[in-house]
Amino acid sequence: MEVARGADRSLVGSIVEVTTTLPDDILADDIAEKMVEQRLVACAQVFGPVESTYLWRGALEQSSECRLSLKTTEVRLGDVIAMLRSRHPYEVPEITVKTFDWVLEEYAKWVHEVVGENEGGAGVVGNG
Repeated sequence: MEVARGADRSLVGSIVEVTTTLPDDILADDIAEKMVEQRLVACAQVFGPVESTYLWRGALEQSSECRLSLKTTEVRLGDVIAMLRSRHPYEVPEITVKTFDWVLEEYAKWVHEVVGENEGGAGVVGNG
């Protein structure tokens, strides 16, 4: 795949993926829907169930969880994390943020439009 020459690096480089795990798909779907409705994220994907193995308070734990992936911009990141923290049932939630070395420029523009950062605001239809 050839990387587009002349791509707006500030636009492309500001796309981030926020991920977390939640105890079930009902909560994950609810958070995903609210994030998209409030235009904090352009799209959300729920994966799972996934099986997690971890140490918690000195004991080996295993649980079935759902993984939530959210695509947004650096500008919206603080609000996305704040909402996740306020709605998350875990005492110490896994919330991670990944930046990208490359994003299709049209996708980056769509994400910015959906979260209302470009001229013309939101309302663009696409898939994440």
